[in-house]
Amino acid sequence: MLKGFATGSSRAVSEILTGDETWIYHYDPETRRMSKEWVEEDAPPPTKVRRARSVGKQMWAIFFRSSGFVEAVALEDRKTVTADWYTTVCLPKVITAIES
Repeated sequence: MLKGFATGSSRAVSEILTGDETWIYHYDPETRRMSKEWVEEDAPPPTKVRRARSVGKQMWAIFFRSSGFVEAVALEDRKTVTADWYTTVCLPKVITAIES
């Protein structure tokens, strides 16, 4: 197989499709202007409570081939990546994207 790719006699490498899952985190940062408060001249500054780094996250499965991006499929909230999810939800979307 490698000999065929090395000599250029096979184009099958361009048909390889790969994918990976990743967590996408999102948050709503507060600007300096939004966090300003009036305090008396001699009063200590207000205590700022440190907010969690992320408001939420979502799992995405993203697929590529040598020509570029193919499809991105989001996992529904509070679901788990399983073989059933891949076969019934994810892969049909990827196959539709490849065929179009």
